[in-house]
Amino acid sequence: MSTSPAAIEWPASPLAVELVVEAELGAEVYGPRLAFAPQGDRWAASSSGVVELFLGSHHEARIVVGGSTHDLAFSPDGRLLLASPQLYDLVTASWQELPPLFPAVGRGPAPPFQTQVSTFSPGAELLLVYARFQPRRQGGPSTVQPSRRLLLLDGRTRRLRATFWEGDDPARHFSALALAGRFAAAACEDVWVWELASGRELLRLKAHAGYVQQLRFAREAALLLSAGLDGRVNLWDTRSWQTVATWSAHPARADAVALHPLRPLLVTGSRDGELKLWQLHPAPRLLQTAPQPGPIEGVTFSADGRLLAVAVGGARGKLLLLRVEHRP
Repeated sequence: MSTSPAAIEWPASPLAVELVVEAELGAEVYGPRLAFAPQGDRWAASSSGVVELFLGSHHEARIVVGGSTHDLAFSPDGRLLLASPQLYDLVTASWQELPPLFPAVGRGPAPPFQTQVSTFSPGAELLLVYARFQPRRQGGPSTVQPSRRLLLLDGRTRRLRATFWEGDDPARHFSALALAGRFAAAACEDVWVWELASGRELLRLKAHAGYVQQLRFAREAALLLSAGLDGRVNLWDTRSWQTVATWSAHPARADAVALHPLRPLLVTGSRDGELKLWQLHPAPRLLQTAPQPGPIEGVTFSADGRLLAVAVGGARGKLLLLRVEHRP
């Protein structure tokens, strides 16, 4: 993969934020899954059955995934790549052998099923799975009821820990999941939240007029973020579940969102190629816009906030690694 350092000129802002492109990487179609390791400059991006691993602007490895990657993250010690629902050991350069999702996901004889979305907890101790089951019909009614389930599994043994929900309600055809701290969350147009310890459903948050594209806990699960097809972005305080901020970030769909780990800054991306930087305090305010040649599929900050990775999709797909510079 080639690198070509360049610079993006951002308009002057009160926070004097400047993003400098460290590298443009690849020329393939990339999806929304990006992740930084908890320390250093290692990061990863997944697309089309592979995970690309980088150290800064240096391409380290291409890892072939045995199936779909529903989410991407690093374990807190940086040893494991959580390519949900699989685990890759970066020290031994091998996939961990894990039991199949069945029989934990199903009951009785295994019916055809598809994992729609899944995500690990930060340390991979837990795995949240939303699965859709195809009914078996033998000249009579379906033998699989209900057809959709949201399940909490042990991340290693795959044993069932809790069934958060099961049913066929179209309002709960979940498109995004999040799992961190004391909570699990799942979103369709609204967001549902469960308490991990008890398995109890805590509340339903009115969120979007359209499917949620991204759902993320941030700041050690103190905040919950969502971005949706209606172009809106929401932030909730998980201590009170009060809305911290909600606004229309893009005229069409908001596909990507990332909160800076240290400052009141947020980056969003949309299908029309707009990459936007927002100041959150005291109220959401647009600071800068940087158009890209394709849809913004994913964005994520490094743990120290120095770097920002951006996945640009489409025929001119690429990965951008930006250096985030703050000046007084």
